[in-house]
Amino acid sequence: MATDETEPADDDIDWGDVGMEMPQAAPIDRIRRAVAVLRHPAASEDPLASATQALEGVVEGTEAATEAILSQIEAIETALDAVSAELSPESQARAALDNAGMAITALYEACGFQDLTGQRIAKVRKVLQQVDAHLEELLEIVGHDQVAALPPPAEREGDARLLNGPVDDATRVSQSDIDSLFD
Repeated sequence: MATDETEPADDDIDWGDVGMEMPQAAPIDRIRRAVAVLRHPAASEDPLASATQALEGVVEGTEAATEAILSQIEAIETALDAVSAELSPESQARAALDNAGMAITALYEACGFQDLTGQRIAKVRKVLQQVDAHLEELLEIVGHDQVAALPPPAEREGDARLLNGPVDDATRVSQSDIDSLFD
């Protein structure tokens, strides 16, 4: 209720005329807009899903790199063993081979980073999945249709639109696809 003529009560204000709704609805609208940024049905990508997929790509990439490193270390170790078998026990080269063997052991130990990285990323992915589940709950609360009625988040433009990499295996363009463009 208004106490004087210059200050109308909230009930007397037509909030639609000034681009606002009743003050009590403002927090809900802010939540809707925040949800729309991350989960708008018209958006071209889901940022949480993209982040989760990117983390999966990191795990797969580090796993593949670690396997390649370990495979090459094993090949070097096999070659060093073959050379060592040909050397006499008094050979000066044996000391160099022993040093190489210690370096190989250190490389094996260093490859333990992959397990730790995988564990840490698994924790982050779990948090992202929880955030995603809570976001879905918020979407249910504020209404899918209400969020869909909001404008979708702005698409990236210019160079930002081009910076989507690295691509995952599902969306990667093969060299044969590129070559076929020139045929």
